[in-house]
Amino acid sequence: ACLQYFEKHKAHTQAKELLLKLNDIKGLLALNLEHNKWDDALQLIEQHPAFAPQVYLPYAQWLVEQDRFEEAQDAYKQAGQEGMSLKLLQTLTHNAVLERRYHDAGRYLWAFAKETLLAAGDRPTTQARTEFLSNRQKADHYYAFHSIHKYTDEPFTALTPDTVFNISRFLLSWLLKEEAPFGISKSYCIFALAKQAKALGANKLARFALEKLTHYKVPASWQEQVDLFALSIRSRPFNDADELLPSCYRCQTVNPLLNQSGDNCIACGHTFVRSFCSFEILPLVQFTPPPNMPYQEFLTLIRRDPPPRKSSRSAPANPWRESEGMDVQTLSLAGDVDAAEQDGIDIDDPFTKAMLDFEPSADFVPTMADRSMLLGMDKRDVFVLEWPSEDMQREYYRNMIPDVPVVLCTSCNHFFHEEDWEFAVMQKKTCPFCGASIGINYGSGCVGAADFDASAGPPAAAKPNGIHLAEEG
Repeated sequence: ACLQYFEKHKAHTQAKELLLKLNDIKGLLALNLEHNKWDDALQLIEQHPAFAPQVYLPYAQWLVEQDRFEEAQDAYKQAGQEGMSLKLLQTLTHNAVLERRYHDAGRYLWAFAKETLLAAGDRPTTQARTEFLSNRQKADHYYAFHSIHKYTDEPFTALTPDTVFNISRFLLSWLLKEEAPFGISKSYCIFALAKQAKALGANKLARFALEKLTHYKVPASWQEQVDLFALSIRSRPFNDADELLPSCYRCQTVNPLLNQSGDNCIACGHTFVRSFCSFEILPLVQFTPPPNMPYQEFLTLIRRDPPPRKSSRSAPANPWRESEGMDVQTLSLAGDVDAAEQDGIDIDDPFTKAMLDFEPSADFVPTMADRSMLLGMDKRDVFVLEWPSEDMQREYYRNMIPDVPVVLCTSCNHFFHEEDWEFAVMQKKTCPFCGASIGINYGSGCVGAADFDASAGPPAAAKPNGIHLAEEG
């Protein structure tokens, strides 16, 4: 009777005190839920976790009504409603594309990819793994297209010509012969590529892009500019500036500026690893340890100090070469073994020798590093990619140019130039791709980093608004 009296007169504090004295946890929860006292309800289920599903489901629905969708997605998971959590992520992704927030679409789709893989259990099917990889690649494409859309639609942009050039080549290498994901415009990518190729001296590629653009419907505001490009490019020599051609760090083969079969080396099939800010190719090469070697043994070998090696040649202080062309200044590395020798890259290293000894093939086969090769690697140059499911094989990478520092985000498994990473983290204190919160003590993500935890297993599904990596390791 007293409780009904308090509720009738909206005396919430007195009703709460009465329920506490009666130790009526269920009634106290109902009172908090009725009056949207979510902080009190969440604090209560910390002491009584059995009531968590009764709180998190209405809490998630309330969060959706408040347009706090990312928190709602996590609340659905806490309530055991994985299906509703996935549906919400799909809706968020679709709405982000419709609103042209492609960066957010990539982040939501990456979260969706992780959640679907985790929902498949400890032994995901081949289809579940394929869907995960497909969604991850689409997330990369949405993230990259965000910059292209800003470049073409906004009057001013902070993006450098090199960055736009790299992003458009990255997207078109995968999408030119395939159907683009919903919301991504191939014509935008080709237009951006044509403009920057012309500006940087890639005349052959610019002609190719302009020819491709004739097969697509372009906005009327572009037409005059496209016609002028088509006329002016014919007065230039039909070639691409040599300093722009990318080299494969695995086989040292000089590649064309655009490979329509994918962002891979044309000789060895190695997928180019790019910094997900500038989209420059990083000097990372994938390898694999012996198939029967336990992971802990691999870590033990890598973390030992490598034996000193006598080099037959002296390494220069700066392995980069500077060259100047028409309207462009370029820093580049050697593109073949002879140039590598001149620049001080140790081709006498056993792993490097094994890496260069390969049969040209469209299907990439990682170099297998034996015990002696692993002992010769520096732990600061080795990175291990762990996936949300333990059933998916780890991926191993080595930085072949230690003078080019690289950072790995262990939440989304994307690599970055150290300078790009530090600048982005200084701005928002989060990963530029997935939005995971970055602690001040976060290292490079390499095997030798102080926060690398070999026993932690694959990373858990991160909240879309980020996980504090410094606490997780």
